[in-house]
Amino acid sequence: GAQAAADFLRAEGADAARVRTVAEAISLHLNVAVGLESGAEAFLLSRGVGVDVIGLRLAQLSPEAVKDALARHPRLGMKRALEPILKEQARRSPRTRIGLLCRALQFTARMRHAPFAE
Repeated sequence: GAQAAADFLRAEGADAARVRTVAEAISLHLNVAVGLESGAEAFLLSRGVGVDVIGLRLAQLSPEAVKDALARHPRLGMKRALEPILKEQARRSPRTRIGLLCRALQFTARMRHAPFAE
């Protein structure tokens, strides 16, 4: 993902700093903890993915903000579609971050039980 984004941004003429920032954010987003010291983009991407995929910190958002976001960006069966992809990736590459998340932290179960009706 990070390399594909970097290639895309270079092809679109983005400057090297922007390419590096985006690639780093994407690379870090599967880490268990990404702090502000990793950059605002990496921090916000990690937090956003946590909310979107497993409902992490969802209770910290107002119900109105969640309702508005879901109306603008419907999930379209994301949990159902993403689970087999992640499981297969973890099976094929067990020593990756997805492999670790699925094995040690039951990531797909957390995703399946995320508090979103789909």
